[in-house]
Amino acid sequence: MKLNHIAKRTLRIAAGSTLLAAVLPMSSAFAALPALPSSGSCAMLITHPVPFGGSTPYGPTGYNTTAVLTFTGPGTGTVNIYSVNVTYTSTGIQMQTPASASGTFTSTPNASLPGAYIFTVTPSGGGSSSTANVTPVNGGKTL
Repeated sequence: MKLNHIAKRTLRIAAGSTLLAAVLPMSSAFAALPALPSSGSCAMLITHPVPFGGSTPYGPTGYNTTAVLTFTGPGTGTVNIYSVNVTYTSTGIQMQTPASASGTFTSTPNASLPGAYIFTVTPSGGGSSSTANVTPVNGGKTL
């Protein structure tokens, strides 16, 4: 009976080790990146919190930006952006003139952040490009 108990325990350990060895590579940082969509669209929201009466390196402003990314190819597409800036002071807030922009985006795998992409957004009509780290989840259906 004691040998049987030891044999069962050894079998459980071996089975668990085999399962772990099979599952571990799937969660590795070197696993294949989920494919980015080649059609469809998704939205994003960027907020920059500023404490009441505080300031940022850009002055006493915070922003709320919404955008719609429309994929026209694998990891490429167009973007429409709408931003509202607010000036925060110790006496209250002041809404600034909203701004909108459009442009294109491209993506490349991010070597520094395995499993993620670097999105580069280039505004239409010139101006500076911006980059963001994007991590696809949900089988590449959610960024």
